Amino acid sequence: MSSHLLNDNSRKNNSVYNHFNIQSILLNIVAPNHARMKINSKIRSFMLLSIVLIGIIQFAGCTKNNNEKEIKSLIVANDAVMKTDAIIENQVKGLFSMIRVSHMITPGKTKDMMEKSEASFEKYQSLIDYVQNLKYELISLVTGISAEQVQIAEEYSIKEDSSFLSKFTRLDNYEIPTKFLFETHKNNGGLPITTELKHRIVAYKNDMKALLGFNNSRRVNLGLNVEKMVSLTDNKDFQTWEDANFRNTSLAADVLLLNTLITEIRSAEIQVLAYLYRTVSGPDPEYNSIFAKAIAVSNHVRVGDVYEAEIFVAAYDSQYSPRIIIGAGVDTSTMTVLGNPIVIKGKAGKGIYKVRADKPGEHKFGGVVEYTTRYGTTARYPFSSSYFVEPK
Repeated sequence: MSSHLLNDNSRKNNSVYNHFNIQSILLNIVAPNHARMKINSKIRSFMLLSIVLIGIIQFAGCTKNNNEKEIKSLIVANDAVMKTDAIIENQVKGLFSMIRVSHMITPGKTKDMMEKSEASFEKYQSLIDYVQNLKYELISLVTGISAEQVQIAEEYSIKEDSSFLSKFTRLDNYEIPTKFLFETHKNNGGLPITTELKHRIVAYKNDMKALLGFNNSRRVNLGLNVEKMVSLTDNKDFQTWEDANFRNTSLAADVLLLNTLITEIRSAEIQVLAYLYRTVSGPDPEYNSIFAKAIAVSNHVRVGDVYEAEIFVAAYDSQYSPRIIIGAGVDTSTMTVLGNPIVIKGKAGKGIYKVRADKPGEHKFGGVVEYTTRYGTTARYPFSSSYFVEPK
């Protein structure tokens, strides 16, 4: 069953979804296994909703010739893709933040990972910005609304969880988008915009492969298969990726395609960042105990001062006994405990630090918690704290 978007009659039965394979994108973009991230129920719901909507549009494409109904279907599908994309964007940012935190804790060990992650994220953001600006410019050209106002409308739609495309008219126009996307632009080396778009995508993929290394890149599924010729019909009528997707398609269809492309780019970046993170992050410990904890920011408070504490949920494995090394502080780059360290043998997943308060003033301490993973390797986590002794 093939869908049709608003375009000229000769292309009424062409299916955009065959070329972008949205179902595959939605099922693979979030939480690659090697990142040890799980798909939560909210993400899964949006993914399933998007797939269901695609099926509805495919059915509509084969049974209706009503442009208004088709446009409404495209609007609904685009809203679903945008909701999914907003969640995936946060996944990318979250993974990059995990890498940064890991680098802060062990900068020496993670230097190469951090440099590659920053290079990857910069190229990813540049490509995302290019596609986003192309989308805004395209809508502006057809509707007469400035690109800046289009961007504001999109940001408002995301914030308020409202429909984006329904704010615009002339969504069924295909002549202006086709002329714009396939005309020669002096700003992009004389190439049609769609060809320039394809070249940028290919360049991003090549950059990621070079960054990961040839052998490693084979383990990462980047997707973004824009180099292949696309067959639109059963008679093997092949066309280029740009012709198959963007020539003589409506504004609504083009926006949906560009938003789907943005989602696929984010998917590729998740794959890259997750692989880089995996290269330096050891196996996570398994937890069987979870509790809430309050830790005071300051253990010394005078009358009139503000008492402040951090409250959070902690987890530990009560079945292993950690080795705790405590000294005057810890060098997080080398995990070296400073001063004259002592060793505390933990029990049931934790240890107790006791010291006689025989000297007034502030006392700082720090160290590392060591435990043996189920793989036989040693994992180390730094910590530091302080306390104040009041004179008698």
